Amino acid sequence: MRRVRSLCGLCTLITLVAALSGCGKKGGGVVETSIHITPATVSLEQGKFAALSVADPSGLQGQRTLTAWERYLPELFNPVDLPPGDPLRRVLIVEGHQRLLYPLYTLTFAMLGLALIAPAASDRSRQRLAMAAASLAVIGLQGVNLTLRNLANAEPGLAPLMYIGPLVPLVVATLLLFKQRRPIPRSPARPPLLPGLAAR
Repeated sequence: MRRVRSLCGLCTLITLVAALSGCGKKGGGVVETSIHITPATVSLEQGKFAALSVADPSGLQGQRTLTAWERYLPELFNPVDLPPGDPLRRVLIVEGHQRLLYPLYTLTFAMLGLALIAPAASDRSRQRLAMAAASLAVIGLQGVNLTLRNLANAEPGLAPLMYIGPLVPLVVATLLLFKQRRPIPRSPARPPLLPGLAAR
């Protein structure tokens, strides 16, 4: 059985090579090509083709529409290869806003971690609770991000609302950090070892 399969694959390859090699020759009509396969022998009757055409099912004549992951940022906001009413346009625009939001979310996650964990640094009993709160805050932000992105996909006019997700928690975390900051206590001045030298 394996031998028959390998022979079938070899015959298919030979047929394709023969067809492609005969396309560049002038003259000659279309001749049928037949393959006879038995468990022991394989015979191939090569034919001559006047032309070879391959139908493209997409109808784009060799062109393919690039996906959102294959485009740069300017191409996402201004896809010149798509008509104005193409539904893929709003998907590309939302993806462009999302790429701008990735750095903001990274900064927001860091600031939230500092704002929630820094006050509990001196108290071990509160550290676990602070870390759990920071983890839940990050998970909640991811949920907000997905919700706003789905809304923007449904209605492109709501795309600017996607920036609320990282900016509002970032401002709140920054305010908490500045509010919790305490002045560094100064150590009392020590008396001089040699009072006579200090008087001079």
